[in-house]
Amino acid sequence: MAPRRAPDLDILGWTGLKQHGGSLDDEFHRALRGERGKKLLREMADNDPIVGTIIQAISTFVRQTEVHVRNDAESAAGAANMEFISQCLDDMSSSFDDTLSEIMRSIIVFGFAYIEIVYKLRDGDNPDARRNSDYDDGKVGWRKWGPRPSETIQRWKFDDDGGVKGAYQIQMNGGEVFLPIEKCLLFRTETINGNPEGRSMLRNSFTSYHYAKNLREIEAIGIERDMTGLPVLRVPPSVMASATGTREAAIRSDLEKLGQQIRRDERAFMMLPAKTYAGQETGYDFELMASPGSHSIDTDDVIRRYESRMAMPLLAEVMFLGVDGSQGLGGALGEVKLEMFEKSITALLERIAAPINDFAIPRLMRLNGQMDRADYPRFSFGPVSRPRLAELGDFLQKTASAAVVVPDRTLENYVREQAGLPEAEDQEDLADG
Repeated sequence: MAPRRAPDLDILGWTGLKQHGGSLDDEFHRALRGERGKKLLREMADNDPIVGTIIQAISTFVRQTEVHVRNDAESAAGAANMEFISQCLDDMSSSFDDTLSEIMRSIIVFGFAYIEIVYKLRDGDNPDARRNSDYDDGKVGWRKWGPRPSETIQRWKFDDDGGVKGAYQIQMNGGEVFLPIEKCLLFRTETINGNPEGRSMLRNSFTSYHYAKNLREIEAIGIERDMTGLPVLRVPPSVMASATGTREAAIRSDLEKLGQQIRRDERAFMMLPAKTYAGQETGYDFELMASPGSHSIDTDDVIRRYESRMAMPLLAEVMFLGVDGSQGLGGALGEVKLEMFEKSITALLERIAAPINDFAIPRLMRLNGQMDRADYPRFSFGPVSRPRLAELGDFLQKTASAAVVVPDRTLENYVREQAGLPEAEDQEDLADG
């Protein structure tokens, strides 16, 4: 038998991530690089009504999604660990719901969220926050998951193989602190070239946002000019052709300031030579020049087109259905787009659950002496959307007719829950009442 050949354990290639001293240089668009790029993404999220509404819609879906901690191991240790993790999630100083909201917003806007896990000892009611807990079993629990704003993450530390070792966060006093990956959780929308900052979900909307923003400003200025007219000041030709430093030049400068101050938002006006009659100058004259007529470009239609394209990369076009007589949510197209939007949120939640299951839970288990991964619980999210009542009713009618599903009290309560109705009361309870 031939001797077993040892595998080559060395790494020869690289991830392809462009970075210099931990500062990333993987974005080809200059405006979106570094701190300036994060400010632009923040501007999109905070200033634009379309982007803000989409983020709010995603957050609403996420907040309505149930959180589950389960354990597939049929053992006493597995059941106890499942109960322990559920306790830890509810025993943090900042609720998990609020933390999840911050994580979701950060990865949508910036592409990643960096969370520092702060531990504590479960020592009952204790004035020391490092030991305060609803439980007094002495175990290590989660004090809080502290979001570290993406805008404060200045650079990253990588190992020789391109793996993330941690991040440097800028402090209020201008200094920086190193946050090791062993103490943190890194959530990303996707992993490209090992980039720890993932990819902003707003990235493909940036061009449409840029044009829509500029067109809105141009439209507003155009409307104002049509309503107020363009200031036109006619002056003697000698003032128009005056040389610098002369009295006429000073007069011209004062008149320019006067004309510009008539418009408070845009410094725009025209100065023309005065009209002449029979070879004689008429002196000074002032008027508001109105727009010559209507324009052939429908700016409202163009702006809506760019706003719709802003929503496309986020699969949020469903928000535009039913506008201007288009097919609404009740149509087939609306159902398809809504389903795609819900699936995109489901995929995003799966990306959030992965680091919790791969790192947060195992670390906490090991800190408490639990080394058997088979007994570790799993974290997951429930379905993003509830079944459509019409579809659910049709499904139950067909399966019940074929004796595939037998109606019982559990099924009845489930249907009532989906319809927003209270649970059915037992007949015995009604009789006792």
